Amino acid sequence: MMTSKNIVFSMNTTRRIVLIYLIVTILLVTLICMQVRRDYNSLVNGNFSNLLNTSSKLALKLIDSKYSGPWNIVGEKLYKGNHLIDENFFMIYEIKEIVDGEVTIFKEDTRIATTVTVDGKRQVGTKASPEVIEEVIKKGDEYSGKAEVLGMEYATKYVPLIDSKGQVVGMFFVGVPQGYIAKLIDNSIYNIIKGSIVLIVIATIFYNILIRMRIVKPLEMIKEYF
Repeated sequence: MMTSKNIVFSMNTTRRIVLIYLIVTILLVTLICMQVRRDYNSLVNGNFSNLLNTSSKLALKLIDSKYSGPWNIVGEKLYKGNHLIDENFFMIYEIKEIVDGEVTIFKEDTRIATTVTVDGKRQVGTKASPEVIEEVIKKGDEYSGKAEVLGMEYATKYVPLIDSKGQVVGMFFVGVPQGYIAKLIDNSIYNIIKGSIVLIVIATIFYNILIRMRIVKPLEMIKEYF
């Protein structure tokens, strides 16, 4: 028959073992979640970069198929062939639906058609950031990566628009707010943490039962003999 001393010994031993298990498990899960967040952040940002690259190519092919002819500036307006691009919102919103991101066409460094809004107002007439202007307008190179768009950080892709003489006359932009990407990452990590907590609770219950059966009971029996 178990004495009160044996019961106390059993409870204390079980609690100590389970507590050690919980502390170690929680530390391991925390470290794993931190590492997963870093790796997942790199993976998601890399995937978005590839997606924006593909989206920009798709969008420009769509524009080429719809409006034949080279990009060119006539007076103060940007044209694609004979088609006026300034404030052609129907076209860019059509592209936005396809690429699932914000879309802008620039005449040189100035937005002339955009889906980007601030307080509900389209930001036509605003300028690109200095680093983008340097890379795309002045050097004629594409720009990929994070960039500030009207005070907000975006994952971006800028492509130079070239006229028939080989001159850069504007830019095409597609991008996604970094806040949106961060929210996707945080939601995924939150779901991982929720799942981990459920698994820890279930594992702790079974571990407690296992400890009592395989460790505590044999110790109680040994204690009774001495």
